[in-house]
Amino acid sequence: MNMATVHDPAGDFHIKRINNLFANTPSSMVSIAIGIVLVALILSIGSSASLLKLWVTYMLSALALRGGMWFMHRSASNNPQSARWWEFGYAMTMFFTGIGWGSLSGPLYPDSPSGQVFILVLTMVVGFSGAIYSSVSRLSFFMF
Repeated sequence: MNMATVHDPAGDFHIKRINNLFANTPSSMVSIAIGIVLVALILSIGSSASLLKLWVTYMLSALALRGGMWFMHRSASNNPQSARWWEFGYAMTMFFTGIGWGSLSGPLYPDSPSGQVFILVLTMVVGFSGAIYSSVSRLSFFMF
C-alpha cells in the first residue's frame, strides 16, 4: 500500500479546527479596532494621557500581530504537521489581546460612574466574544 494514498482523518480534523480559529479573525479585528477607538474616546476625559497612549499603542500592536498571523495562515499551505504551530500562534495573539483588555480594569479604570459602567460592559462583551471565538482551541481558550 502506497503511503501517499493513506488518508488521515485526524489530520483533516486538526486542519479544519485551525481554519475555524482563523475564520473570524477579520471581523474580530474590526471589532477590536472599534473598541480601541471607543475606549480612547471615553477614557481621554479622565485618564492620564501618557498611560492611554501607551495602552492604545499596545492594543494596535496586538491587533497588527493578530492580522499578521491571520495573513500568514491564509497564505500558507495547511498540513497536519503545522497545525499545532498555528494553534499556538493564534493562542498567543489571544493572550496579548486579552492582556490589553484586562489592563482596563487596572490603572486605566475611570473615576466617573459612566466610564466605569462602559468599561464593565465592554469587559463582559469582550470576555463573552473571546470565549466563543477561542473555544475551538483549548489552548487559546485558557490563554485568553
